[in-house]
Amino acid sequence: MEYHNPVLLKETVAGLNIKPDGIYVDVTFGGGGHTRAILEGHPQNSVTAIDCDPEAAPRAEALKKEFGSRFTFVDGFFDELGHKVTDSFTGILLDLGVSSFQLDTPGRGFSFRADAEADMRLNPREGVPAWKFIEQSDTETLTTVVRDYAEEPRYRAIVQALEKAKGTPELRTTLGLSKIISYHVRGHRTIHPATRVFMGLRMAVNREVERLTAALPWAFG
Repeated sequence: MEYHNPVLLKETVAGLNIKPDGIYVDVTFGGGGHTRAILEGHPQNSVTAIDCDPEAAPRAEALKKEFGSRFTFVDGFFDELGHKVTDSFTGILLDLGVSSFQLDTPGRGFSFRADAEADMRLNPREGVPAWKFIEQSDTETLTTVVRDYAEEPRYRAIVQALEKAKGTPELRTTLGLSKIISYHVRGHRTIHPATRVFMGLRMAVNREVERLTAALPWAFG
């Protein structure tokens, strides 16, 4: 089973200050890289990890076979941990966003490197895809996504373009959506012109801000 090797893995684990007999929580299992490093940090450590992506479960099962009762996997969003983890813990790791597994799978609709349905759901079993979210959103909601979540300076023009594109086939695909956005982004950028808005849409589709707001008091309470 292939595991994701997270960026700054050593630095992140060092920040947790792993202790013997530590009980840790990994709120985004992803490819299991952080969880594995914590479990390997000491032979008596235990980890509870959560992930809403159904594709994470098989990766978690492989880790379960290797580490047994020291590892517990919870299928769900990270804001559900307060209801599913009742024991005290030594440390918690929040590595938010998407993993390379999600970005590298065109059908998930997170990336504009290949054409696919503009989905962007971390858990495709619930909610609506990004294109439908745009279709159903009013101007105020789209402005919040593009201006506040994406921090896109050209938000007015992009919101107007998204409003105008409602009902068109271009809005439904990653390349079509990327083209709509990119046309209204001016000036030289070191990243793809649609990157920020794709990030903002992903955050909105998955209610990441609301979920984080709910999870943080539990994590640090």
